[in-house]
Order: sequence, then C-alpha cells, then structure tokens
Amino acid sequence: MQIDNEKKLKEYNDIYRQMSDLYHDIAIKLKLSDSAFTVFYTLAEMDGCCLQKDICDLFYMSKQTVHSCIKKLEKDGYVFTQQGKDKHIYLTQKGQQFIEQNIIPIIEIEKSIFSELTPQQSDMLLELNKKYLYCFKQKLNEIT
Repeated sequence: MQIDNEKKLKEYNDIYRQMSDLYHDIAIKLKLSDSAFTVFYTLAEMDGCCLQKDICDLFYMSKQTVHSCIKKLEKDGYVFTQQGKDKHIYLTQKGQQFIEQNIIPIIEIEKSIFSELTPQQSDMLLELNKKYLYCFKQKLNEIT
C-alpha cells in the first residue's frame, strides 16, 4: 500500500509539473515572463482592469515581482496604472489587442477542456483537488 501511494504521489506531482511547464512554454512562445503572462491572464479574466493586490493574492506572487512586471508592461505600452488606496491596473488598446490575440485563446482552450468532461467528471476533478489541498494544509499546520 505504501509503495502504491508513493507511486501515485509521484504521478500526481509529475502531472502538476507538466501543467506548470505548459504555462511556462506558453509564456515563452508569447515572449513573456511567467509573471507577465500571469498579469495578462488576470486582466483577461477581470475584463481589463484589476488591482495589483488581486494578482498577488490570486497567484501567490510577491508584491515586488508584480510591481516590477507591471512597470515593464507599462513601459511597453500594454497597461497603465492609477494609484488610489491600491494600485489599479488597466489595459491599453495595445494590451487589449494582445490579450484578445494571445490570452483569450488559451482561456478558451481551458474552457473547452471542461466542456469535454461530463459534469460528474469536472465536479470530481475539482472536489478531489480541493480535498487534496485542504488535507495538505491541515498536515502542514500540524507540523508547524
């Protein structure tokens, strides 16, 4: 039983790494850093504007990493920012075109994959991943 669980964990971790590598490869093909891809992805999901804090919170990225990335995207003409209580990030027309041509198609692929699953399969995928995450957090809390 122990060996079987170890094998399953290795397979799960391999799948996780392959998924991460796919997104990294997409970023490279688009000539983006991983963090720039993440910023564009977030802006696409949030209809072209979000807070810097949203990106940090959603993707567990440091404020400095996101700030540096946004500065570069701003310099390149893809976004502009407005400082209020929090930093607001908005797409420029150039940024909107980039997202429509490069990020939206990736999101559409992701959506199509869920449409290929039965409702039960998609529910099970989500439920099992949530359970794994919950249990992992619980076990980490026990040792810290």
